[in-house]
Amino acid sequence: MTLSPRAKRNIIQMIPFGVISFISSTVYALIEKGILGSHPIYPSTGNPYNFNWLLPSIIAGLFGLLIGFLEIQFLSKWFQKGSFTSKLIFKSTIYLFLTVIFALVVTSIGTAYELGNSPFSNEVWEYNYKFLVS
Repeated sequence: MTLSPRAKRNIIQMIPFGVISFISSTVYALIEKGILGSHPIYPSTGNPYNFNWLLPSIIAGLFGLLIGFLEIQFLSKWFQKGSFTSKLIFKSTIYLFLTVIFALVVTSIGTAYELGNSPFSNEVWEYNYKFLVS
C-alpha cells in the first residue's frame, strides 16, 4: 500500500501538531509534579492527584494529531479566503471548544480511574465541575 504524494505531505504537516502537544503535555506534567510533589490532591479543587506523565502526554499527542488533521483537511480550506480577524476568531472558537471537550473527557476518565467509579457517576462530574471552574 503506497500513499499518494498529497497524503504523505498531509501526514508530514500533521505530525508537528502531535509532537508539540506531546512535548507540551510532558513539560506541563513535570512542572505540575515539581509544584505538587507528593501531595495526594490538587489543593484548589480537592481532586485526586497521582503523578503520571506518559499516558496524558500520549493522549495529548493524539489530540494534537486530531487538531492537525482538522487543520490540514478542513480549517485551512474553509478559511482560505477569509480575513485574518475572522480566521482568528473562528479557529480560536473551534480550538477552545475542542480543548474543553478534550479536557472533560480526559478529566472524567482520569478521575473515574482514581476514584474507582464510572466516568458518568455524580462524584466524577462534581470533580469535573470543580476542575473547570477553578
